[in-house]
Amino acid sequence: MGATGNFKHVAETTGTLALSNAWNLTVPVQLPLQTLIQSSLFLYVDTIAGGATKTTVRVTSDTAGDLCLIPDTEAVMSTGKTTATKGTSVYKTDIVVPSGTDIVYVWVKLDAGTAVLNKVVITGLE
Repeated sequence: MGATGNFKHVAETTGTLALSNAWNLTVPVQLPLQTLIQSSLFLYVDTIAGGATKTTVRVTSDTAGDLCLIPDTEAVMSTGKTTATKGTSVYKTDIVVPSGTDIVYVWVKLDAGTAVLNKVVITGLE
């Protein structure tokens, strides 16, 4: 008998991407996605400088950033307890990813200043 119920999936990418208050149009973050319903998205940054306190995220199904799955959504960064130049933004999404979409593109910009994006995690249920 096959398994039934919801199965948690986690899609993750790591690396470094310099962030500012403008969209980075040349290096979107690609996430292999094996889920039907996204439930949360986590952004991990460090080297926060220049008054950056919020991130804006957009998730698209195309490399140009035109076909939105999640429209521009802003979140406050929670900075580290021991290292104030590290931060995390968390987004609750609850969207249905279209069938056949196995890569999404995550675009990030800041409200001010600079930071370095190190990791993006998307969790979801199937």
